[in-house]
Amino acid sequence: MKLGIHLPFQVCAAAALVLQPLFAQPQEEVFDKAPLSAEADVFHPDRAKPATPLYGGRVIVHSASLPKHTNYVTENSAYTRRMLFELHETLLIKDWESHRYVPRLAAADPVIEDSLVITQEAKAKYPTTDVVLKRLAKEGETGDTGFVTEAVLYGEVTDEGDFYTVKPISFMNPLKETVQVPKADAPRLERGTVFNFELR
Repeated sequence: MKLGIHLPFQVCAAAALVLQPLFAQPQEEVFDKAPLSAEADVFHPDRAKPATPLYGGRVIVHSASLPKHTNYVTENSAYTRRMLFELHETLLIKDWESHRYVPRLAAADPVIEDSLVITQEAKAKYPTTDVVLKRLAKEGETGDTGFVTEAVLYGEVTDEGDFYTVKPISFMNPLKETVQVPKADAPRLERGTVFNFELR
């Protein structure tokens, strides 16, 4: 009786030891060869012929559940997303071989900058841009705080102690040169919130 209970476990353990060399590979051999290069249309019979673009025509989509409209801001269904993904080009697209976002409509990776909120009293001192931001909750306040229009400087922001240094690094930044902003004039810093794309 004891032999019948322990035998399956012993057989499985022995099989695992025997088969381990067949499946065990060094981790660097499995993962360090990415990104892989995949040939386009490898199974297509006419892959040697250059593709000719077609213009015009129509597309008929049969859907089990039609969205109310195709504004993805307020209609974020999967059907809307799939339609817009086919109809519109994207700035970046995910490369499923390298698992990175690569430029598509954009000419290069985005230039990412920080946002430095300037008080209304100090707004006239700097070339600010009006931006709608989520209003910060006051002490003891709960629920939706709503939105507010703030004056913002954007660029590469460095904390220098009593002041911030803002350096413009994007094309056509309203800030033409590096400035120093006292922290009394800038109560709020948002890191990595401005994305600048150059289109191809």
